[in-house]
Amino acid sequence: MITIRSFFNPLEAYMARSLLESEGIEVILLDENLASVAPAYSNATGGVRLQVEENEADRAMAILDSQSARKTPSLLRADSKIARLIAILVIVTLAIAAAGTGIVGFLHR
Repeated sequence: MITIRSFFNPLEAYMARSLLESEGIEVILLDENLASVAPAYSNATGGVRLQVEENEADRAMAILDSQSARKTPSLLRADSKIARLIAILVIVTLAIAAAGTGIVGFLHR
């Protein structure tokens, strides 16, 4: 087996594995659990490594490259929806924290 790509996001590695397996290519993901449990350590070790048989490496890389080159608009929309949701959650969390701090300060007068 040979490593053809590394991912710092385990979900991207799972998507790549699914794509390659749907094309009949056997895939092994190394350090996928480490990336899920301890992302900082995963980054230090090179992330989730996707491996395929050496004789399938060129075909696998071509499949992954063609998929990333034609990233569909629906995927882009999903990414922007997630980014908006995260931004909203951060703002709400900060607002709750600020309100909580104000209430605590008011009660301690």
